[in-house]
Amino acid sequence: DSFLDRAVNATEIATGINAALHGDTKYKWFID
Repeated sequence: DSFLDRAVNATEIATGINAALHGDTKYKWFID
């Protein structure tokens, strides 16, 4: 588990939450 891997993972999570907040059903499970 490298620093870069964690940075990429955190970015994906942030992107998913942002998408969910904007009503993207693909990411709804983040806030369900």
